[in-house]
Amino acid sequence: MDKIIKEAQELLSENTEWKKRYKDYVVAMSENKDKVILFRKKIKEFYPLYYYISISSIKGVLSLDIRYRGQSVATLKPTTNDIIISTKGKEANNKRDFDCTVELNNDNWTSPKARKFRGFFKNRANSRNKEGNKGNEEHNVESLLLTELLKKKSTSKAILGIQPITYCGIRYAMPTPMKASNNNKLEYAKQYGGGIDILARTGGGGYSTHLTVIEVKDENNSKEPPEDALKQAVQYAVFIRELLRSECGNDWYKIFGFQGSIPQSLKIRVACAMPDDILDKTFTKTVYSIENDVIECHYIYFKYDGQQLSDFQTSFER
Repeated sequence: MDKIIKEAQELLSENTEWKKRYKDYVVAMSENKDKVILFRKKIKEFYPLYYYISISSIKGVLSLDIRYRGQSVATLKPTTNDIIISTKGKEANNKRDFDCTVELNNDNWTSPKARKFRGFFKNRANSRNKEGNKGNEEHNVESLLLTELLKKKSTSKAILGIQPITYCGIRYAMPTPMKASNNNKLEYAKQYGGGIDILARTGGGGYSTHLTVIEVKDENNSKEPPEDALKQAVQYAVFIRELLRSECGNDWYKIFGFQGSIPQSLKIRVACAMPDDILDKTFTKTVYSIENDVIECHYIYFKYDGQQLSDFQTSFER
């Protein structure tokens, strides 16, 4: 794992364009926060559809991605007087994967056609067509896990002490400038890098709360074992560490929901989150150093039946 950490650090050191770009990102996220909050207050979320936002949307033309089982099915945008919804570019996949033939072309969010669209997914069996579609279930597992972790009442949560980081209460995937190539070699990808599945705060509050990178998988087998998912989480954690130690680090620390200054010795946790076919716990709480900071390893295992997650096991403690 030390080799993985060193490789990621060297990649970020050799390619420095990310520093200005992520400074611009955090400035935009800070400046546009009130606008996004106002937009979010105008719209209700309709289960099982969930809203997601991207940094590019925050920076540019504001819009929300509407997802079902973690898959994009429509786009929601504010106009001067209304809120409009469109399925443009998504109709083929909506029909292929979910048998949805309702097409929207900048229809008003409160229109009968938009209500029909929402009603279709509300009344549909929670499944995805398999025939002719090789897409995996990873996005659905990620969405289900987010839904579980975002529950507000502790009495209804299967895992306590984990709070996913949202932006203005909206789900978003923290982008990185890195991605793994076809031969699993880490590459610098500028704005086309991979996104962190779930970035969260874990712990018991105060100084015992830590940023946590969670890599989600829908399978757990010899081809995709927990160790591989953990390596990917570590690579992304290295980026988060370098980001927080950069010129705009304190601004990102606030965006991530923390108050005060970044600790002199920072602990970032990483976790694989996947089905419980292989219960590898050998790496639990293993710590790797990056100068004065550390990365600490964890796991989240569960059962997945295609529709829901259950029987959680985790090494996280409050």
